[in-house]
Amino acid sequence: MKDLGVTQARWFTMVCLQRGGGGLTQRELAHLVTIENPTLVRLLDSLEEQGMEAILCAAVHGIFAEASDQYLLAAGLQSLVTTNTIPHSTNGIDVSELLAPPIRHFLNQDRSKSR
Repeated sequence: MKDLGVTQARWFTMVCLQRGGGGLTQRELAHLVTIENPTLVRLLDSLEEQGMEAILCAAVHGIFAEASDQYLLAAGLQSLVTTNTIPHSTNGIDVSELLAPPIRHFLNQDRSKSR
């Protein structure tokens, strides 16, 4: 996400904007995001400069209780993709090649300790 210029502050601000619709003041939004008003202004300006028009979401571990994925899509999220760490219809990012070597290493260490 860093390569796309999407920091935690940016994605959380976008989520708050989506949830609050057009009814949030800058002060309310800053309170929700837990940043100061000047920081929020700079953040909003940078999002606008990047041409934020659509809200897309990528998540690492998609746990969607009570069909919350459908709620997000119905609320205006245009795309939702998750890693395959938890089976779900939104899985679109395969992380098995990243996770397999450390898991193998851990299991091999555990076996050698038990001998």
